[in-house]
Amino acid sequence: MVPRHMAAGVYSYLPLGRRVLRRMEAIIREEMDLAGAQEALLPALQPTGSNSRMPI
Repeated sequence: MVPRHMAAGVYSYLPLGRRVLRRMEAIIREEMDLAGAQEALLPALQPTGSNSRMPI
């Protein structure tokens, strides 16, 4: 599972590496479901430019 470095913090995985990641996600998701946890999806990339100056 050797990721290819695309840019700062961005990687591209080969098919076998992606399969391993999906299997790991499934195992973690199953264990978290058994524990009663909730899943949240967050964006991997943050916008830059004029949006970065907007007040929170």
